[in-house]
Amino acid sequence: TVRELGGTARPVDLPDLPTEPIMTLLVVEAAAAFDALIRGDGADALVRQDPEAWPTLLRAARFVPAADYVQAQRLQRLVRDGVARLFREIDVLASPGTDGPAMLLGNAAGAPAATLPCGRGEGGRPPGNVALLARPFFEHQALGLAHAVQARQGPLPVPPGFEA
Repeated sequence: TVRELGGTARPVDLPDLPTEPIMTLLVVEAAAAFDALIRGDGADALVRQDPEAWPTLLRAARFVPAADYVQAQRLQRLVRDGVARLFREIDVLASPGTDGPAMLLGNAAGAPAATLPCGRGEGGRPPGNVALLARPFFEHQALGLAHAVQARQGPLPVPPGFEA
């Protein structure tokens, strides 16, 4: 669709950096943001409580040693520099929209992302989504491309049972 719109699409190499410490940093920061929720009376009512669920990860993040958090912040600086170098070559990065190394690196670097459905599956519904990441403070590039792609692809069909 980008090529149909007159753009250029090409593969790029992501910065080769470890992502596990970045996830630690993001989870610790999320735990701080949602501290009242995860430590409050309603925490046990959160729907998912399995080992990989957000409530569990946020509770565990309270026990990350300060030295590990500081090391993750140092890595974040390297990630920001690496992502900045990448965005000197490109305007927008397309990535799977749910997870993966590009989303994690972009999140750690403060890269804004617009996520939109992609492809046509059974009944015309999209089988997945794509994220369009831009350099920090260039949200207009990700949003502009997302708007153009969606306008070109047309509206999604209304799912059964949601007809007006």
